[in-house]
Amino acid sequence: MIEEVHYLTGHRAESRALQAQSGQADLIYTLDPASIDLLNRAENLRVHSESIPRTVLLKLNNEHRFLDSDRTRQAISLALDRTGISQHIVRVENSEAYQLFPPALSDWHLEDLNTNDRNLDTASALLKSQGWILNSDNLLQRDGEVFGLTLVTYADRPELTVIATAIQAQLREVGITIEVSVDNSSAIPSKHHDQTLELALVARSFGTISDPLAILVDDAKTHKGSDWGHMNWSSQELNQVLGEMMRSDDASYRELAQKASTILAEEMPVIPVVFYTQQVSVNERVQNFQFDPFENNYRVSEMYFAQ
Repeated sequence: MIEEVHYLTGHRAESRALQAQSGQADLIYTLDPASIDLLNRAENLRVHSESIPRTVLLKLNNEHRFLDSDRTRQAISLALDRTGISQHIVRVENSEAYQLFPPALSDWHLEDLNTNDRNLDTASALLKSQGWILNSDNLLQRDGEVFGLTLVTYADRPELTVIATAIQAQLREVGITIEVSVDNSSAIPSKHHDQTLELALVARSFGTISDPLAILVDDAKTHKGSDWGHMNWSSQELNQVLGEMMRSDDASYRELAQKASTILAEEMPVIPVVFYTQQVSVNERVQNFQFDPFENNYRVSEMYFAQ
């Protein structure tokens, strides 16, 4: 039995990795993917990779004059190299996200979704259909304005800033210029409310409760959206489906959840990038490590120290 626990917080991913290596901390959560290979070679610890119901996604201001068309949002999605991000940044195979909900949320996850892999030609054609043309600097321009946006993210989750930089480079290939701004996580809801947000890269949890219906209902409550959900977008069809779900019996619930997920995948009020994997370093003296995928309980009472 573990009788006493000290809970430490630290924003620097490098510091967390060093604490794991040195044995200063027994459990380290939210490891930097770049440190995983090094930690896996350490003899005094084990690294656990745990899938959780959290999705890394692009939050968009859907009323921004550059982003108010679903064709433009589809073009941005098609310009993303999710496989490259999955393999080389988060370093978790098959973590690409073409829909909002990961496989763990089986009622909501679309097994047969036709995933649209990266296609720069189609992305460029969609952007051209919205009046964008490449200027002499190979940047998209329309009515004298260059297609440029500020993407806000935060360093609490170490991979987000690296993913943001990758997205910046990937969108530049179709002529979209992105300025990455690393801020506190609180900046995103703040900019949502004062309507200054253009793009944000966030890691959103759908596991705060056992079913994401309540989260979606809150998102869809007003056209303005929610702090971490979509922004300035609404769908009468989605609202109708969510209303039916709140009154439905078990037999129709999954069918309605699949319909809601399909609407979100097609309209893209937010753009999924990768499904999140929690990386946890566990010192060798900790036995019976347990992980709660909904991250509501550290389950320390179920662990003990080796004698």
